Amino acid sequence: MGSSLRTGAQAAARSDPTVTAALVHLCDQPLVDAAALRSLIAARDRTGKPVIVSEYGGSIGPPVLFAGGYFEQLRTWPAR
Repeated sequence: MGSSLRTGAQAAARSDPTVTAALVHLCDQPLVDAAALRSLIAARDRTGKPVIVSEYGGSIGPPVLFAGGYFEQLRTWPAR
């Protein structure tokens, strides 16, 4: 997953310098719909926090929204 995060952050930064955030959504989450992703964006807009994670059943995890300020860190994420 680390290499995928790196690649995505690099592509986002190159494709459009005005990109302000990225949603990380795993391919094995078919029940996560557009409304759930919109709620992450709304939570970021409401709170101003740079990282918004999903919570379900007392656990946190993806999908996750990362503000653009984290792209540099994501570009150097270790591949594990």
